[in-house]
Amino acid sequence: MNKTYDVVLVDHGYFAMEGFSSGLMIILREVMNELRRFGLSCAIATYEEDLHPTIYAAGFDILQRNGSALKYKDWLSNTLTAADARITITHLPAIEITDQCIIAAQVCNQIATKRLTVLADPLFPKRAEVGDALFEHYYNEIAATEVVGIGTDARALFEAETGILATKLMNPYEVERFYAPDRQADVARYVTMVNFHPLKGSALFVEIARRMPEVDFLLIKNWPDAPTPQDLPPNLEMHPFFEDPKALYRETRLLLVPSLWREGPARVVLEALFNGIQPIIHRIGSLPEFEDCGVIYIDPPEGTRFEQKGSVLVPVVPNREQERIVTAFIETINATLAEKDPTRAAQLHAMAAAYVRQSREVLFEACLRWMDETKALETTP
Repeated sequence: MNKTYDVVLVDHGYFAMEGFSSGLMIILREVMNELRRFGLSCAIATYEEDLHPTIYAAGFDILQRNGSALKYKDWLSNTLTAADARITITHLPAIEITDQCIIAAQVCNQIATKRLTVLADPLFPKRAEVGDALFEHYYNEIAATEVVGIGTDARALFEAETGILATKLMNPYEVERFYAPDRQADVARYVTMVNFHPLKGSALFVEIARRMPEVDFLLIKNWPDAPTPQDLPPNLEMHPFFEDPKALYRETRLLLVPSLWREGPARVVLEALFNGIQPIIHRIGSLPEFEDCGVIYIDPPEGTRFEQKGSVLVPVVPNREQERIVTAFIETINATLAEKDPTRAAQLHAMAAAYVRQSREVLFEACLRWMDETKALETTP
């Protein structure tokens, strides 16, 4: 007899590429982990056979093709039917709509009682990018699901683009895994930026470091296609992805997020706050959702345009705006480093912990609603 599940997360080609380690996959992993803690049985259905180790490490049952010659649609239909999935979860792809994306939505709509589609960021496919016919075809399927969106900015953009309502979902953030309670603020060396990429404001960060030679800066590079900057100032170190994020936060004095992109509620900000580290960030995208967590905001530039250079989208900031922003960051960094409030780290940690509790409560309430709706649908003649 086949094992059945309350929830099945349906892959449409991403796991073999990104495992469970990209930002989107981390969100899905944390949501699934939280549902599992609520007592729901959870599995992952993936057609891919060469999977990233992080999927296995997450500890979910994995429903794989295992050499089956069936095409994706038939395989997925058989798999979900055998699993008797009450709730299926898929996610919106980034920019492009593949055949697997459409098939996954179609099959889930045909079989599952409750269908959820996760909107994680503003990179979902737009009409101008995919064309009218494909846009209408795909989003007609998505409209039959409940879209749950992380981040107010992404939800508003999605609703304006598609006309589909996206209900609120907050990432449960497993920040405890990144918490270094032994961090000593007076020992930490660096003003840090995580996730080096032009869209993240890396050029601004390098210029800030260049103008503050007396301060040590640390830049974490983990985007493979982002060009490595040349002629870095001697007080700026480049470092690859930290296997142990706690080590990074032990060394970080301040966190900078000079992003020029419509960010979601970035986990790196909350991880820093949970470690008692002061973030100084652009007021952009959904980052203002941390307003009550002690974050220091700087207004992003006006008039930024974007140019495609190879596989990388590069922002071009007007010179006057760049000067304003670099100056504002430098002044704020100096003022923050000069503060000697011994209670500040504890205050930031407490505010972050409260935000995480609220996030998990929102997910728990949503889970109760999903189960109630599922039961009601299953008993409807």
